[in-house]
This record gives sequence, C-alpha cells and structure tokens, in this order.
Amino acid sequence: MPFSSANKGIPWVQLPEINEMNWGIHEGKSYAMWMEQPYKEAITDWQSGRYETRLENGESAAELAARMELFMQWLENREESTILVCSHGRAMRCMMTYFFGLPVSEMEKFSHKNTGLYQFLKDQNGFNSILMNDISHLNSDNGFPF
Repeated sequence: MPFSSANKGIPWVQLPEINEMNWGIHEGKSYAMWMEQPYKEAITDWQSGRYETRLENGESAAELAARMELFMQWLENREESTILVCSHGRAMRCMMTYFFGLPVSEMEKFSHKNTGLYQFLKDQNGFNSILMNDISHLNSDNGFPF
C-alpha cells in the first residue's frame, strides 16, 4: 500500500479491496442480451442471502463483501479528517451496506450513477450520510467545461 503523490501533491493510495467486482465472462464486454438472465439470477440469489453465487469465472458477493470489510476496517482506522474514496458501481453498493450497517443482501437498495458522489461524516457513533449519489456536478451550469 505505498503512498505516492498525485499531480497536486495530494497523498493517495490504491487499494485492491475497493476494485469493482469481477464479472467473470462478462468482464469488459458491452451489454448483450445473453448477459441479462445470469446477472438477474445472481442479484436474486444475493438478495436471498446466497452470497456464494457468481457469474461464470467471476467473483461472488461473499468475496466482494470480504474485500469491503477489509477496506472499512482500514477506513475506520484512518486519522485524516477528509478522505476521498473512488470506486465502482457494485463495489459502491456493497460499501453502502457497510456504511449503513446493512447486510450485503441489501445492495440493491442503493442506486449508483457514474460519477455519483457520496459524503459521510464519521463520529463516535459511526458514519453519517450527508450526500447520496449526487450528480449535480455534471450540470454544465456549475462552470465545468462538460
């Protein structure tokens, strides 16, 4: 976990625990109809607590949750007052279950849009949600060139 310096001198670290879920034979492919049914079946299994289900050659929800638990332990022990976490859709959904103290079977309760922002404050009682899946920064009226 070596720390490095980004372009603006901000320390950063890359952690494999928050990598996106491995989708197996679906990984890196554009959507195709044949992908939908196995995906829906996996989601249904996870919602029913069958976390070992996986897409062919992919990662299970149990494996994702184990990685996320390690990340949450790392995060809870940080001393910094502000931490930016960048991750991906399914990993973010799993992360949200930890922030809210929910079982992994509840991942589907959390929608996630690309570049959606979440903000939490940590206190003696844990993490408190301030912002959920906000994409207002994508509005061209905010002064961004896109």
